Amino acid sequence: MYTNEAIMAFIDRGIYEINKDYLYYLLAGTDWSIGTNKAVMGLTLNKSTLSEKEIPLPDIRIQRAIDQKPDCLEKAISERKKQLGKLDELVKSKLAVKKSLEKLETLKKALMQQYFGQEQ
Repeated sequence: MYTNEAIMAFIDRGIYEINKDYLYYLLAGTDWSIGTNKAVMGLTLNKSTLSEKEIPLPDIRIQRAIDQKPDCLEKAISERKKQLGKLDELVKSKLAVKKSLEKLETLKKALMQQYFGQEQ
């Protein structure tokens, strides 16, 4: 049984073969704002509104294939975020080296001016 804190429960009676991850992604990706009611605590869905929703239920093999895709994409997103973090570190390092180089060049110019009265 899958429930929320208010009114809804999904009870698996074994009539249909349902992949729980497919169901999770399906429900997470559904726009539940359609048919909601305004209440003190915000928008709510009631049993009759939820009963009107149709849930597409393809063959179990298709459900499994569909449930794999978000996981693969999530892994790719995670890897890209790691790469972006490393690139940020490189940019910061590059800026620090550039700043250090600029300071050394300024120091060199000052020394050349002091010693020889000219810039090189």
